[in-house]
Amino acid sequence: MKNLFTTCIITFGTLFSATSQVEESSIIIDTYYGFPNLYTSVLRTGYDTETNDEFKITGYGPVGLRGEYMFHDKMGVGIDFMINTSKVSYNYASVSPTGSPAVYTDEVSTTKIGVMATFSYHFVSTDRIDFFGVVGAGFKNRSWRYSSNNPSLLTDDLALSSTLIPIAGRIGVGTRIFFTDNLAANIGLGFGQGGILNAGLSLAL
Repeated sequence: MKNLFTTCIITFGTLFSATSQVEESSIIIDTYYGFPNLYTSVLRTGYDTETNDEFKITGYGPVGLRGEYMFHDKMGVGIDFMINTSKVSYNYASVSPTGSPAVYTDEVSTTKIGVMATFSYHFVSTDRIDFFGVVGAGFKNRSWRYSSNNPSLLTDDLALSSTLIPIAGRIGVGTRIFFTDNLAANIGLGFGQGGILNAGLSLAL
């Protein structure tokens, strides 16, 4: 029992005293994919694609790229760029301008882009683990586009912005688990830009 206790103390001490991969003057680049895509989820709920095969709903993201500069062993500032999209398309029978039967397709899509400045505080940084909290604020824009191949509609593609409050933000926590001196997996949990949960790869320079 005494030997087990001693081993645990040594292991714990080694973990938190090891050389950190994230330290002052480090630059960290993160890629991530977030969950959920809120607008795609709403579209899937609104249209029963199992009983109506005419509707097709797709989307990706949020997909993001972050860069962080450590101006202190425990603190860093950075930029977070994110994009996500959702799209619903549907077919319907109609009549062509010549009077013959025809099937046309309408499509409605939405794209959100966000750019934030971030501040991170790193609670624990070792040669294998980096655990941090992050807050961010910046700009976002959501745009919508409608298109159709039905010539009787007599309209070109329509695009508009629907952003009522063009402010992006996030508060959350994250961790990086290093496989090598420079390469790590990252996982984040929080609210705001990037989804409730996101994960990806990180490169420390």
